[in-house]
Order: sequence, then structure tokens, then C-alpha cells
Amino acid sequence: MIYMGLRFGLSTIPRILMLIISLYELVIVLRVIMNLLYRAGIIVQRNGFTEFLHVVTEPVLRPIRQTIMRLTGFSSIDLSPAVAIIIGELLQWLINIIF
Repeated sequence: MIYMGLRFGLSTIPRILMLIISLYELVIVLRVIMNLLYRAGIIVQRNGFTEFLHVVTEPVLRPIRQTIMRLTGFSSIDLSPAVAIIIGELLQWLINIIF
């Protein structure tokens, strides 16, 4: 679940961290959608927005993708966005428990 900082009781720093994680998860989802549209031929060429999504998300997704490929040898489907979102949700859960 994407957290939008509407819960009371958390101090400011944890709320900001959770908001940043939620926004990053949203950027990952947008990257997946844009990639699907590109592969389906709906978007003919990559544009500045898709390049921005790639530049922002690739530093997190690349190590996850490499780890998945190294552990499983499975490379036909990129599961790194799903794993990154799960990690983001776990981080938000931990922040919520700690603070």
C-alpha cells in the first residue's frame, strides 16, 4: 500500500521517509507501465519522461536484477520492480514499527 502521510502520531522525519519511499514506489510503477506501453508499440520512441524514470530507478533496480539472475539464473522476466516495491513496503513497515 502506498503511504501518503495521512496518519497521525508519527514524527516528521519518519513521515518524510515513508513519503519518499511511497513516491519512489510510484516512480517504479510508472516505469513498468511506460515500459509495457513502449514494448506494445503504443509509445513509438523513448522520451525525456521515460529516460527520467530509467535514470531514477535503475540504480536500485540493477543490483536487485543482478542478484535475482545470480541466485536463480532466471532472466526472461524482470522481477526487480516487484522486489523493489516489496522492499519499500517492508521499509515502511519497519519505520512504522520503530517510530
